Parts: sequence; structure tokens; C-alpha cells
Amino acid sequence: MKGYYKIIISIIFVFCLITLLFIIYYSILPIINTHCNSAEICIASDSDFQLYGFPGKGTEIEPYIIENLEFKDDSIKPILISNTTVFFVIRNCRFENLYDSYQITLSGIKDGTIQILDNKFKGFYCLEAESTYSIIINRNNFSSFNTALKMEDCSNITISENYFYSYFYPFGLYFLSQGIILSYGDTI
Repeated sequence: MKGYYKIIISIIFVFCLITLLFIIYYSILPIINTHCNSAEICIASDSDFQLYGFPGKGTEIEPYIIENLEFKDDSIKPILISNTTVFFVIRNCRFENLYDSYQITLSGIKDGTIQILDNKFKGFYCLEAESTYSIIINRNNFSSFNTALKMEDCSNITISENYFYSYFYPFGLYFLSQGIILSYGDTI
């Protein structure tokens, strides 16, 4: 009988331990991912590109490609990317989001790894970047009710061949940064 009690006590102990780990995991997880709860695509580390199944390898020659997507949900931010070191391109996407937040938010991205190409934006706020350097923003169409581009603590941003239209604010551009280059071909 003593062996029987040891087995039952062991089973109860394992069950309680698994239950405790489950409770801890699901009570801490929302705290860790709170910034991701408000985005359709939330990339908070290099490995997240693979979780979404984006093609590419994250190299300069084969960047991850986010393309041909359409975002129309007003209740959630379309793309939030932070703390990455791999190369990636966002291209040929359509953003028709009137949500009171930026449609693409970039933060803490390694220098020279981002290209935003050939997208169409329509909304209150379009693209924001913070503490991100050497971004290429090329051939996009920005129709903004407020701010098309917001660059804060950024540098070496190349903005070329884009179309900007703002309904209320002049040009819809907001820069608290250095080294922003508006190139030939931008229509403001």
C-alpha cells in the first residue's frame, strides 16, 4: 500500500506543478506581449519574421519580404516592427486604415535594413519611425488626414519619388531628426 500512496502523491505533485506552470505562463505572457496585442503583424525580434512565414532570409541579398497585403481594419494597427537586425522590405501593400494610430510603426531597427517601397497609404497617420536609421522610403503614395511621415530620433532617411497629400496639415510631414533627404521626384 505504501507504494500506491507514493504513486498517487507523485501524480498529484506533477499535476499541481503543471497547473502552476500553466498559470504562470499565461499570466506573464500578456505582460510580455502587450505591445503586440494592438497590431495585425507584430515583429519584436528577428525570429518573428519566420513565425509569419515571410519569404526571404533576412540578408541584404535576400531580405524578408512583406508584400501584396491589404489592411482595412480600423480597430487595429497594421504593422509594428521593433528591435530587429535583419534586412526587410515592405512593398506593394495597401493601407486604408482610419484608426487613430500609425499604419506602420518602426522602432529600434538596425541601420540600413529597411526599405518601404511602392505602398499606398490612406489614413489619419501613415508611417512613423523612432530610433531607426538609414531607412529608404521610395515610390509610395501617402494620402493623410494628419501626418503622413513622422520621424523621431532618426537619421540618414532617404525619401524619394513619393506622392504626399495631406487634407489638413501642410505636407503631413513631421521630423524631429537629422539627415532626412527629400530627393528629386517627391510630390508634396
